[in-house]
Amino acid sequence: MRLQRLLDAMTVAVGVAVLAVLAANRLPRDTPGQAPAGQADSTPLYEVRIDPAIGIDFAAGERTLIMVLRSTCRYCRESMPFYRRLLARDTAATQIVVAAPLDDREMAAYLASEQVRPDALTFAEPNLVPVSGTPTLLMTDAEGLVTHAWVGLLDADREADVFETLFTHDST
Repeated sequence: MRLQRLLDAMTVAVGVAVLAVLAANRLPRDTPGQAPAGQADSTPLYEVRIDPAIGIDFAAGERTLIMVLRSTCRYCRESMPFYRRLLARDTAATQIVVAAPLDDREMAAYLASEQVRPDALTFAEPNLVPVSGTPTLLMTDAEGLVTHAWVGLLDADREADVFETLFTHDST
């Protein structure tokens, strides 16, 4: 009888652990600055199109920069000076949108407090944004096809790459 209770308790503990691991792998995590396995920084993500259900009008500009952020992400917070510099530039050809998880109710107030004013803020289901962590920057063309991605806290060289890609390259 005691052995059966012990086995039942162990089964429940293992089940809870498995569910916790599955949930942790489904939700975006804070990312300190590395690209996902097999993907170099700022390289095209071939054949990845952002689902229009995310609420972004990709045709509103030649390209869209989606900043996937979470208000509680420490690397997002550390990146705010870069985002302010980015948004201070003339971005007429590029619309800049912040995408946050549905449950991030503090994002609008957080962006305002940081004086980060994107063209739009959208809240999305995790499955609508193909990222593994925050912060992630995704540049798309006018049809929502991802052309470049930068993952995590960016060093000076990677920040320069974002500026060069957004402001000196043709959108074609």
